[in-house]
Amino acid sequence: MPVFLCAADKAADLPFVPVPDLIRPLVAIVPFQRLVSLVAARTGASPDLTHLEAEPWTSAIRSVKL
Repeated sequence: MPVFLCAADKAADLPFVPVPDLIRPLVAIVPFQRLVSLVAARTGASPDLTHLEAEPWTSAIRSVKL
């Protein structure tokens, strides 16, 4: 599988604009969450299976249609 370097370095395979440290988690997490959501939608899976065994997640997730 190919590996791509994603960094603020212009020599990176996937370069991006440098952002302040407080915004960096948002910049890193949101694209990953969108990817997981897209893959789950295309495969018919649930993107969030981590909390299904604990309340209130067990009750709440049953009412959510993804």
